[in-house]
Amino acid sequence: MIPEQIQQITNGREVRETPYPGYYVTNDGAVISIYVRGSKARRLDPNCAYFVKLQTMKNGYKAVSIFRDGKIRSTYVHQLVLESFVGPRPLHNEACHKNGNRTDNRLENLRWDTTQANHIDCVNHGTFSKPPRNNVRGERNGNAKFTESDIRKIRELRAQGMMQKDIAAMFNTNPKNISDITRRYSWAWLE
Repeated sequence: MIPEQIQQITNGREVRETPYPGYYVTNDGAVISIYVRGSKARRLDPNCAYFVKLQTMKNGYKAVSIFRDGKIRSTYVHQLVLESFVGPRPLHNEACHKNGNRTDNRLENLRWDTTQANHIDCVNHGTFSKPPRNNVRGERNGNAKFTESDIRKIRELRAQGMMQKDIAAMFNTNPKNISDITRRYSWAWLE
């Protein structure tokens, strides 16, 4: 049952208790705490309900600091909404934003789904240019040893019959890298 004080401050929005005692979340992603502010003993009081300040993490997702397992921990708001309204995360699933906006934590914009389905969504709504977990490919990757024109030249030289060790010497790399490039084990996406 949701305390009356929480019902009053949410202005009729749907509210659910989170899996973490003392915290509630609305269907639009607002998080409410009933921990007494400044209480070192972490006292709960439903009459002290207040909205918890959301933080925007470096990856663009909204998070909130909550007290759980005896410590204050950051928790993603989209996961709190889904855990509270839909249920626990199914095995091998992740929280997905249907519209690609990482800050839109409304229940109707969220779902549990597979990583593959989430990546397909990223491609469909155009957010794949900044892939999850900063997997930047090609010469935009800070660890890239070659440019796209280098890769095309390597493939062209190999197609003309030049030996891998000779190409490797030209590009100051080892023959294994040349083999991976020509077999499309690396840079496979580049035509």
